[in-house]
Amino acid sequence: MFFKDINISYFKSIDNLKWTCSDGLNLVLGNNGNGKTNLLDALYYMCLTKSFLASSDSVLIHQDADFFRLEGNVEVLENKLTIAASFSSHTKKKITIDGEEYDKLSQHIGRFPVVLFAPDDTDLVRGSSELRRKFFDLLICQFDLQYLESLSTYNHILKQRNHYLKLLSIKEKLDITLLAIYDKKLIELNHYISKKRAETILEFKPIFITHYNFISSEKEKANIEYETDVNSDFESIFLNNQEKDIFSQRTNLGIHADDFEWTLDEKSTKKYASQGQKKSFVLALKLAQFTFLNLKKGIKPILLMDDIFDKLDDFRIKKLLSMLTENVFGQVFITDARAERTKNLLKNIPFNCFTMEDK
Repeated sequence: MFFKDINISYFKSIDNLKWTCSDGLNLVLGNNGNGKTNLLDALYYMCLTKSFLASSDSVLIHQDADFFRLEGNVEVLENKLTIAASFSSHTKKKITIDGEEYDKLSQHIGRFPVVLFAPDDTDLVRGSSELRRKFFDLLICQFDLQYLESLSTYNHILKQRNHYLKLLSIKEKLDITLLAIYDKKLIELNHYISKKRAETILEFKPIFITHYNFISSEKEKANIEYETDVNSDFESIFLNNQEKDIFSQRTNLGIHADDFEWTLDEKSTKKYASQGQKKSFVLALKLAQFTFLNLKKGIKPILLMDDIFDKLDDFRIKKLLSMLTENVFGQVFITDARAERTKNLLKNIPFNCFTMEDK
C-alpha cells in the first residue's frame, strides 16, 4: 500500500500543499514549526479518521479558514483508490472512498493500516496504563472491526453506567433495574474484549521479542504480560462490587483498568530500564506493530516517523537504517529539521524529498 500523491487544504498550519510521493522512502524536511509533523498527521488522519495529536477536529482547521480537506490517491494491492477527508465548523466529519461515503466511519478503520513513530513514544513505557491499552486497542482495531465496534459500545455503556452511579449516590430511591441492564452488557463485553486482547498478546509477543533481540543484540530478555481483572469468576466479582461502585461513583472493575506489564530480565521496564533500554523497547513495539499488521492484513502499513533521528542514538539508528536498506518496509515518511544530517544517513537509500518552506 502507498500514497501516490496528497493534497492538503487548510489543515492545521498548512494552507495548501500538493505532493507526488514515492512508493518507498519520503523525506519531509524543514525548520521546526514549518508543519512537518502536520503533514504526517494529515496522512494519519486519512488512514484512521482522526489526528494523532488533537482530540477535536475543530482545532485542526487552519486559522484563516472554516474547514479543512485532505485527499490522497492510494494504491492497495493494485487497486487505485482516492481517500478524501473533510470537516468544517458547520458540518460533520466526512470520509469518502472514490466519492462514496461510509455508513459508519468505523468501516474505514483498518482499510489503510498505518504505524506511527512519534517523539513522545517513550511515554508508552513510563506513562499511564491508558496509553498502553490504546496502543494495543489501535493495533487490534486495524484488523478486527468487531473488536472496534465492541470497544466503542463498551466505552459508551461504561460512561452511561458511571453517570447512573453518580445519580444513585445522590438519590437513593432510584430504581437499580437500569444498573442491572448495564451490568449484563458490560460483563459480556468484558469477556469478549479481554479474550481478544489475550489472544493478540500471544501472537504479538514472539514478534516483539524477535525485534527487541535484533535491536539490543540480545543483551537482555524482554517480555510482555497482559494484566486484567477479567477471569472465569468475573461476573460474580463484578456484581458483588456494586456497592463499592455506587460509593465511589465509578465502575472499578473491567477491561478499562487493564494494563500490560513490560519487563527486561523480569524487572519492570518502567521502574528499572535505562533510557536506552526504554527506547529499544518502544522501537521494538513499533516494529512489531508493523510486522503484525503486515501479517494480518497482507499489506505493508504506511510507516510515519516524526523526528526519529533526534530521539534515537547512533546504535539504534544504525539498526533502523539496516531495515530501510533491506526494504523491510513499504512506503515510509520521515521528518527531520536537519537536512544534511538526514541526507547523509540515507545516502545509500533512494528517497523522495519535500521541503516545508519557512512561513
